[in-house]
Amino acid sequence: MKQYTQIYRRALPLSFANMSLAALVFTDMAMLGQHDLSAMAAGSIMMQVYLIVLVVGEGVVFGFSPVYGRHHSDPNSDRHVQVIATTIWIIALFSLGGFIILSQAGWLAQGFISSTEFSPDAQAYVLLLGAALLPNLLFILFWELLAFEEKEALVLAGAVTQLGVNALANYALIYGNFGFPSLGLVGAGIATVVSSSCATIIMATACLRNVPDLRSLSQSAFCSIAQQYRTGLQILRVGLPFGLTIMATIGFLSLSLFLMTRFGTQAVVAHSAVMQVSEIVVLFALGFGDYAAIRFASIRAFSGRAARAELLLILKAGLLLFVPLITVATLLRDFLAFVFFNQGDPSFLAVQEQLSVFAAISIPSLIISFVLMVLQGSLRGLGVTTKPAILIFGCYWCFAVPLQFILLQAYDAKPTVIWVGLVTGFLFATLCLAFFWKRFLPNERIEEA
Repeated sequence: MKQYTQIYRRALPLSFANMSLAALVFTDMAMLGQHDLSAMAAGSIMMQVYLIVLVVGEGVVFGFSPVYGRHHSDPNSDRHVQVIATTIWIIALFSLGGFIILSQAGWLAQGFISSTEFSPDAQAYVLLLGAALLPNLLFILFWELLAFEEKEALVLAGAVTQLGVNALANYALIYGNFGFPSLGLVGAGIATVVSSSCATIIMATACLRNVPDLRSLSQSAFCSIAQQYRTGLQILRVGLPFGLTIMATIGFLSLSLFLMTRFGTQAVVAHSAVMQVSEIVVLFALGFGDYAAIRFASIRAFSGRAARAELLLILKAGLLLFVPLITVATLLRDFLAFVFFNQGDPSFLAVQEQLSVFAAISIPSLIISFVLMVLQGSLRGLGVTTKPAILIFGCYWCFAVPLQFILLQAYDAKPTVIWVGLVTGFLFATLCLAFFWKRFLPNERIEEA
């Protein structure tokens, strides 16, 4: 039990921090749903486009962990500061490119939303999300730095602050409270920029106080270009495949949302609501995946057998908490409609019925996602990301997506088959990654994987 307690002490703050970040989108969609269903539908589409760009950047930042872990505990070297400086350069360049890409994404509102009333607002919304790329990616970097210093409580404090500021700003700007005008979807975008910037400043301050030698960062940022180039390649070699894995996952989810648009606005908003709840719950699992990544990145050398034993310990500790959470969420699924939608809306009962059916399929399957998250996190800590990326991409796009199209035709286009395809894809990916751990990770000693 002592081993479980040690895992909980570090993993649970990361889990709750991840859940609070997902709650940012949750509050956006819930408040927009109460404001106007069409605004929520447009926001859901734009959010999926933004997430595809964001998660690639997050994956690149996650490539920082195994590289930084090799130098983190070396008292005779300042290479860890140089790794941080290189990562910041990568984040800045990626954020600029991401903003340019998102500036061209507004046309999706007209392509996938039947009503064009909110298309101009949707384009402004995605531009504001693009402006939030830089602070959000810096937030993830500072998150990783504090986790290496075992300051997970500060990570949680920063994430909760971001959630609180976002909820307050949404309430003011979406509905027009506290003397502000009612901006709807545009207000949600402004709230995202404000909250992410505030949280990043708080996290940067925490890092300056807790990360050794970080005050010398400015010196490392403009010296040894050749070394920064080599370090950047190491980070990208690990992070880019992981980012593409996340992008494949988000793209898989986004395609499912786009497929759902053929059933109308009611199906889209019910699907979107279930996805928001699922993302919040599964990000509890991501906290244990983050812990696994930091844990495996911090250990310089161990055997493959010891790695598997460590992995099983993390899985057992996490599932002991995660299974009861899933049980409660499944039992409460009928109440989700009251959170997202106005009970007085004429479409409320129809949306509630669809939401309940979708949730009955989605929520129990999150146990599969928990195992998948921990497997991915542990492999990321070892710096093993390319082969898992290929496996996961194949499971989603070469197996689950064709299955969705086949089921849509075979079952006369029932919206529930989209969720069946999603769950099948996650299950297949988990089995393949578990096989990869068992078959391809060597038993001999792993040196600075």
